[in-house]
Amino acid sequence: MAADAYSQAHVLLIIGVIYLAVGIEQVLAHVAEPYAAEPNAGADHAAGPSLSCPVAVALYGGAALYLAGRLLFLRLSAGAVRPAQITFAALALLLTPLGRALPAAAALGVLAALLVTAAGHERLTRGR
Repeated sequence: MAADAYSQAHVLLIIGVIYLAVGIEQVLAHVAEPYAAEPNAGADHAAGPSLSCPVAVALYGGAALYLAGRLLFLRLSAGAVRPAQITFAALALLLTPLGRALPAAAALGVLAALLVTAAGHERLTRGR
């Protein structure tokens, strides 16, 4: 079981982190895009452009893959996964359409809020 936890689960963790990093990089490129053309253009596009489908999938899907890999690791090593942990992984994937509809910075903020909430919930319920 330990060998499976360290091989199979880590593949998902690494792929999730890579996709999340690509998504964050693209979000930062979207946010900086109006400023690259003209220094004062940012005032006209305060909300910023929304994300394309591949960028939203990389951002939210990368987070979902990471959380799924973490769940697999916990299942294989500790044997227990709480339903709330599964919910956070599913929410990361289900929020992808919302990420496409929002401006790029807001989409990143929603995902960051979800991940901070998941980490806080994990911290509060770890001893129970």
